[in-house]
Amino acid sequence: MTSSGEVPGSITDHLQPASRPSRRTKTGFSDQIQRWRRALRDKDKANLKEECRLLIDCETPELFSDSGFTKAEWTYLHSWKRHLPEPVVFLRVLQCLSPIVLWVSAVSTFCGIYATQLEPHGWPNITDHPSFVTPFTLSSFALSLLLVFRTNSSYGRWWEARTAIGRMFNWPRIIVRLSIAYFPKDQEYLVRAVGRWAAVLAASTFAYIRGDGSYWVHTENMLSPEELQWLKTREQPPFAALLVISGLVKRARLDSWQRAQIEQAISEFDLLVGAAERISRQPIPLAYTRMASRYLIVFVTFLPFAFWSLFGWVTIPIMATLTFLLVGLENIGIQIEEPYTVLPLHRFSVGIKRGVELTLAHWRTAEEVVEWAARPPPGPPASEGGEWAAGGVPLPPRRNGMHREGVVGVTVEEGP
Repeated sequence: MTSSGEVPGSITDHLQPASRPSRRTKTGFSDQIQRWRRALRDKDKANLKEECRLLIDCETPELFSDSGFTKAEWTYLHSWKRHLPEPVVFLRVLQCLSPIVLWVSAVSTFCGIYATQLEPHGWPNITDHPSFVTPFTLSSFALSLLLVFRTNSSYGRWWEARTAIGRMFNWPRIIVRLSIAYFPKDQEYLVRAVGRWAAVLAASTFAYIRGDGSYWVHTENMLSPEELQWLKTREQPPFAALLVISGLVKRARLDSWQRAQIEQAISEFDLLVGAAERISRQPIPLAYTRMASRYLIVFVTFLPFAFWSLFGWVTIPIMATLTFLLVGLENIGIQIEEPYTVLPLHRFSVGIKRGVELTLAHWRTAEEVVEWAARPPPGPPASEGGEWAAGGVPLPPRRNGMHREGVVGVTVEEGP
């Protein structure tokens, strides 16, 4: 709370839906070209060096980002149009994989020069053995298994992270709902305090997991400057926020079973943060990743010598295409192995915060509906044979122990 005693941020301050970025990034490649041009024009060696590093390191997580689909995007995905190439995306992926593709193309060119210029002059014949393809035929299944297992393991991590985030949507709302239901009327200010801290759980978790301070922007209108500063300086912000919520629950006059239910919800969110820590801190065993990568590079490096006798100079484009596909498949597994870099965490932060705010916003109106639904029904009392559904809606009279007509929300009973 602020020094004047007001809760920072109205409940309805952020009820407008957040703007949603397009699923397809169309400007990234052109923006990068513009940055290169500016760096070359200004002779800015520092920026040029940074752009080269980004090119080599392939730091383009937006290419592999996964955001929620709209109805139009699902329709596009289910149609034949999904097979159409996306030039901008293709160029950016090719840019990321270009060092390996260029290496294999260079090896293929060397193979062609060796076969046409050196072997006719007595150099060892290493490109004209049809049986040279046999080792690759026998070992290709192992490469396939390595790539499939690697990609499936990465997808399992992605799905676990996405499932955990889905549950993160639920538990803050559950904490607030239980607080609304159980806290005494004269301690409603504690409910609002719990709601404020529950609304920042997701943003503090993602800031902690990603080590990125940009997520704190989703907390500024919920906490006072002093509270936000305290939370930012904690070594583990989400656990600090959970401690504050537990302290607020402790101050409420609750029965032991009521407090236990709320603490159970708090503990469930604690476990989700622990799962996020495990996924973000521990990769797939590096020995597996190294073996798959080395195996793939060795395979595509020596494959041109087996292909030359079959395809000649066409080996160069064939190997460039094959390398792009195989390395691209391996790269997908690498990118989704760290799911918190490709999942739209900012949108999730806004969505989880919005869910808590809506729960608080519906608080009063829900109480009015409860009063209406539970009001005493009109008509004769039950002792005189009258029956009513919720809200005072009369039921049709029974005939032979059975309701004559069904009523919405009421199960038809059968007599003995």
